[in-house]
Amino acid sequence: MNKNGWNCSNKKRNKQSKHSGRHRRIHRSQSINLRPLITIASHTIVIQGKITESLVGKLAIDQAVTIHLPNRSKGLGGIVSDIGSFPINEPSFRQRSEYPFTVHLVEQAQHANKPQPTIPFGYHVDITIVTKRKNGAITVPAKAVWHENNRAYIYVIRNGQLENGASP
Repeated sequence: MNKNGWNCSNKKRNKQSKHSGRHRRIHRSQSINLRPLITIASHTIVIQGKITESLVGKLAIDQAVTIHLPNRSKGLGGIVSDIGSFPINEPSFRQRSEYPFTVHLVEQAQHANKPQPTIPFGYHVDITIVTKRKNGAITVPAKAVWHENNRAYIYVIRNGQLENGASP
C-alpha cells in the first residue's frame, strides 16, 4: 500500500477495454485536483466548441455544420451531436453565458473504411453552422458584391457581355 492508501504494485496490469483508441497520458498527481486522471484518445474525431446564449437557441442536434481548417481550402462536413444544457462558466449578470456543443465529422461516419481527414489533437478550427438552406439558390463571394447608394450590385456575364445586376 502507498501513502495514499492505494493498493499498488510495480507489476504491469493489462485491462481489455470495450472501446477502441490509444492511451494518451496518465496524470500522476499526489493531490486531488480538477485534472483528469487519465486521458484516452479515440479514433473518432470530435470537435468541441462554445456558442453564445443569443445563438444557442438556433442550434439543434443533427444540424449541419462546415468545419474550416486553416491549412485546407475545402471545408469538412459535420453534424452537431450534443448541446450542453448548462453554461460553461458560472452565470453572471456582467457577462453573457456560453454553452458547450459537440460536432462529429460526417465524412467519418459515411466512409468508415476509407482514410479519414486528420485534425491534430487540440487543433483550433472555425465552424460555420448552417441555420437556413435554400435549394437552388445562387451564391456569390461577398467580395463580388458592390455597394453604392445603399444598394448592392453584382456584375454578370451574359452572352459574352458584362451586365450590371442590381439587387431588388
